[in-house]
Amino acid sequence: GSDCGNIFFWSKETEGIVNVFKGDENGVVNVLEAHPSMPILATSGLDEEVKVWRPSLPVKDNQLEARQAVKRKFIQKTVQKNLTDRTRRNEETDPMYGHLLWQLWRNIRRGDQRRRQAMAEAAGEAPENQEHES
Repeated sequence: GSDCGNIFFWSKETEGIVNVFKGDENGVVNVLEAHPSMPILATSGLDEEVKVWRPSLPVKDNQLEARQAVKRKFIQKTVQKNLTDRTRRNEETDPMYGHLLWQLWRNIRRGDQRRRQAMAEAAGEAPENQEHES
């Protein structure tokens, strides 16, 4: 989901966007839930509607390349707009707030690592490799 109202589909291998659909008319998709065993996705946003997404069969299309080019251009424009909006929001946001969030996240991760290590030691297992932070 996203604040721009789109649903982005990513490739695990390439980490690139492979598809995007308009998910919310009011501009925010804030809930996504995949079915545990079927290729079905439910989404909702500010428009208070739950949408159910499923794959469709390929259609014989003599304009497939043209449609794919339009889709790629839409993805590029959407990503560029999101980056521009994020940059603008970051410039308007107090930098101390971002630093505090980063520090909080770092402390949470450290606490989780310590708990996992303590549980492993209590169970008589070798401790996991600790993650290195940059």
